[in-house]
Amino acid sequence: MTYPRNEPILPDDSLLYCSAVWHLIRLKGKGSALAFPLYDRACALASKSGRFHLSLTRLAPYFNVDRRALYSAADLLRQSGFFIETDYGCGEPSHYHPVTHEEWAEKHPGKCCEKLVMPWDGEDGDPLGRQLYGITGLTFYPQILKGWRNKSGLTDEQIVERTKIFMEDRATLVGLHNGIAKRRALGRFLCGG
Repeated sequence: MTYPRNEPILPDDSLLYCSAVWHLIRLKGKGSALAFPLYDRACALASKSGRFHLSLTRLAPYFNVDRRALYSAADLLRQSGFFIETDYGCGEPSHYHPVTHEEWAEKHPGKCCEKLVMPWDGEDGDPLGRQLYGITGLTFYPQILKGWRNKSGLTDEQIVERTKIFMEDRATLVGLHNGIAKRRALGRFLCGG
């Protein structure tokens, strides 16, 4: 799916690739605000062993919350499939396997968002378009880049450096309220027009 100009992005479409963040930020209920931070720390602590088994009661001060909030977050992670309880701790910390997004996606096909296709994606993509998008947040189509290269006589590296200068000059950006206006102004700046 290509990002349509001036169209809203559908709920399952994204400018980024799907990740655990996309799923966990959508959890609802008690503990939902802590689900991703708990998952993030659990993944970091379990990176080598694949097991997370810290006491949530003792971990609560780290997150500056009441222990019940962490237990609620752990329950949401378990219910959503991002935590697999490997050992229930009767009086001891439970052991969890934090499920990576890749593992989760295999078990939940069709539940991930889809990254929108950008003009520079694929084999024919222009690396300059990706670089300029990273600097400006604007989309640059191949024909625009070709025209700028021809008219300006600049190398791709020079275009990147001049684009950085353009974006740092706030006076230049005043009054440029949309992408089309910014692209046109950048083209004039690069091509001396």
